[in-house]
Amino acid sequence: MKRIIVIGGGPAGTMAALMAAEAGAEAALWERNNNLGKKLTITGKGRCNITNLADIGDLVKNIPGNGAFLYGAFSRFSAEDTCNFFTSRGLSLKTERGRRVFPCSDDAHEVVDTLGRVLERAGVEVKYHMRAKRLCLRQGKACGVYAYSGELHPADAVIVATGGVTYPATGSTGGRAYDHSAAAFVGAIGNPGNLAGRSFRIIVEKRGNANLRSCQDFG
Repeated sequence: MKRIIVIGGGPAGTMAALMAAEAGAEAALWERNNNLGKKLTITGKGRCNITNLADIGDLVKNIPGNGAFLYGAFSRFSAEDTCNFFTSRGLSLKTERGRRVFPCSDDAHEVVDTLGRVLERAGVEVKYHMRAKRLCLRQGKACGVYAYSGELHPADAVIVATGGVTYPATGSTGGRAYDHSAAAFVGAIGNPGNLAGRSFRIIVEKRGNANLRSCQDFG
């Protein structure tokens, strides 16, 4: 069984860990806070605007910057799929003005609680107060994560889902890395520069015959 470590317990990391577990992997989810989805609980003024039922074209049109790169994602997992995901797992939803979707309770914590239950049922190992110091890379492939304690946690694959940098008080650092000789990670929101709409892979700079690099200081 393959072991996958997901760094970041927000919506993206939670869904990544869940999909990995449902695909048969041994999934571990690292979260630096004492609970999941800390930023999620403050969205929609505490109500959590889960999605919007506009068609894909309208969704993309309203993404800041170049939202065209999201066509593929929305085509594979639509707003309707998102609603079905939550309602099939016991969360009641409602649609308001502008086709915005909220939990019927108007409480974002219910969304987080639902995600937590889903992870538990899927067998995902959730590790709280876990901070990733650096990735361990061999021949351009992640083979584990070093925690701040210095301990190496081996993995067959690592997913970095540390979010943006707009609300650092929630513990979100955007996965920023400062060792340019190893790898570059870019936060999804609030990062400077003209990087909106671009996707990135780990960039490994080889020096001499060395083929082991690490990505420093993120999560």
